[in-house]
Amino acid sequence: MKNATQLQDKMGGPACALDRTTLILEAQRGLDAVTPAIEAALQDRRITLRAAAKSAPLDTSIVFGIAHQIRGLAGTVGRQSVGALADMLGTYLTDCADSGAPPVDEVVVVLVLALDQAFQLRDGDPVLNETLSAASQLTHSPSNSRIIRAPPTAALIAQSSS
Repeated sequence: MKNATQLQDKMGGPACALDRTTLILEAQRGLDAVTPAIEAALQDRRITLRAAAKSAPLDTSIVFGIAHQIRGLAGTVGRQSVGALADMLGTYLTDCADSGAPPVDEVVVVLVLALDQAFQLRDGDPVLNETLSAASQLTHSPSNSRIIRAPPTAALIAQSSS
């Protein structure tokens, strides 16, 4: 057996006869075969996320679930920026839930718009890198407790007009 891995030793059968390079090539062919379906599922989740983010009141459990699905699908097909932004959205919602404060709808909308941009651009694009940096600062800043506890924009507008 040429360059057998421990897993091949345990599996036995035809896998034992394959060398590591062949195993990797076969796995890549399998992934390439399902990538279009995964990309289609990502696009479907993107549309669903946009609609959920626009709903009033915001259903954070639905938005969180979709963000979690996008993160997993994006990782499977190597869309790191999409996955990172989906993770930031999920983390923001988790932080809000942990603090007992509702998320600021505008922060959710900004993160969803950033995700849209990530879908359109490719990893490494300078604009996308700047978006990732800004989203990270928004969601991971030590001052994000002020963002979580900020009054809704409608309340601010009502206060300023009175």
